Amino acid sequence: MSSRDAIEPGSGNVDDTAPVPPGFGFGDTGDTGDTGDTWIDRIREVESGKPLGRIGDYEILAEAGRGAQGVVYRARRSGLAGDVALKRLVAGSFATPAMRHRFDREIHAASTLNHPNIVRILAIDEVDGQQLLAMEWVDGVPITEWSAASGSGHRSLNELLNVFLEVCGAVHHAHQRGVIHRDLKPANILVDSHDRPHVVDFGLAKILDAAASSDQTLTETGQFVGTPAYAAPEQIRGGAIGVAADVYSLGVMLYELASGQLPFGIHIARLVTTDNTKSIKMLLLK
Repeated sequence: MSSRDAIEPGSGNVDDTAPVPPGFGFGDTGDTGDTGDTWIDRIREVESGKPLGRIGDYEILAEAGRGAQGVVYRARRSGLAGDVALKRLVAGSFATPAMRHRFDREIHAASTLNHPNIVRILAIDEVDGQQLLAMEWVDGVPITEWSAASGSGHRSLNELLNVFLEVCGAVHHAHQRGVIHRDLKPANILVDSHDRPHVVDFGLAKILDAAASSDQTLTETGQFVGTPAYAAPEQIRGGAIGVAADVYSLGVMLYELASGQLPFGIHIARLVTTDNTKSIKMLLLK
């Protein structure tokens, strides 16, 4: 089977011609911060009906979501218990070296982590020259949706803090291993039916090399990646970032969970990029 056969529409294999829904991040750049459409919305649409085809040994059940570079399927494979989240590059065998390098970086980052609150890597495969990343399938909802789904209308502060402490523990585990997530937001923190959070989507993760690990910073190329409403000012500017950028994102999420609203909204991104220090101070003092 050629790499083109593996994704050929109309041949019993995966159909890549389906329209792409708006707002899909999946670790791709160009996220506008619009949280109206998240990949969890597509997960809810997944049905266990007729399989859509195969990619290698994987039986494709449904498409869970896609971004500009990556697509994730709900799939199953003999030898792996339960369904899996199978990710590959949209471009397949036509992926550029830069796309492949970025996917390799995501695979490397995720494979170095082993924590109960971080989505587990089950297998790394290659089919017709295309790399595949198989992860555990998480049946959960974004942490903000979970926080509001209580019989009393909202989770108690103790419930919120207990779950959020687990999230912080997972992020700390990644930081200890030199991995910065860079896109921490509610859609990437899924809470399952047992109130257990899972940090997902390391598509924008950066790995600190040995030289950078001493001061826990790294230099970017000037291109912003992430979600503006949750990104630290230095990340929006495209400058040097460290683990503090993830800590900032955690703080924004905790504020949102406790108050029901974002502390600054997406307006902070516009102010930061224009370096309007006076306006930023006024916004922070409100």
